[in-house]
Amino acid sequence: EERLRELRERIGKIGILNGDGASGLGKRASRVFQRIGIEVPYAGNARHFDYHSTNIIYPAGGKEASRDAALALAELCGITNAGLVREDRRATLVSIIFGHDKEIVFRRLESLNF
Repeated sequence: EERLRELRERIGKIGILNGDGASGLGKRASRVFQRIGIEVPYAGNARHFDYHSTNIIYPAGGKEASRDAALALAELCGITNAGLVREDRRATLVSIIFGHDKEIVFRRLESLNF
């Protein structure tokens, strides 16, 4: 519970991008994150629907806080591959791009006690 609170504070608000193509994914993810206590000001589609793995992106050029928030979000979602957390010059806020492995991520998020 304490760790969840710490991660929530580090993450702040996030964007959600559908990189899988499943209908309603953004709405479902928004509800899950909001239940955890993470604000979701943006949900939409990724540039394509062929993301095999869920990725975390954060704004380029900058702030250590964005990178820290991205790493906290990765931990919360159970993403352990460091290559899936990266800077993106198009990102305006820390965002999760759900891929074809989305159900693994959802199971983890939905199992959290909040």
